[in-house]
Amino acid sequence: MESYVMNQSKQLQELKNQTRFLNDSLTKLSVKVDSFATHNKMLETQIFQVAQQVATSSQIIKKLPPKLGDPGSFSIHCVIGIETIDKVVCDVGAS
Repeated sequence: MESYVMNQSKQLQELKNQTRFLNDSLTKLSVKVDSFATHNKMLETQIFQVAQQVATSSQIIKKLPPKLGDPGSFSIHCVIGIETIDKVVCDVGAS
């Protein structure tokens, strides 16, 4: 009878050890799942922000007027004192 009690006691201790191991494993797994969920949420937020920036940029680009070609040089009418010059070349300094 004593050996039966000892055997039951050992089995109970082994069961407690296995239960503790399973609880620890479950806790670690839960922490990892939470970490993945947090990471995924951060990625979703970043993707949403980039999508908003792209949408905003495309709206701004649509509103820009079309680029015009280089008009070259142009002339203006100029009066200095009593001198009148009909065609003065203007240099805007863009090259």
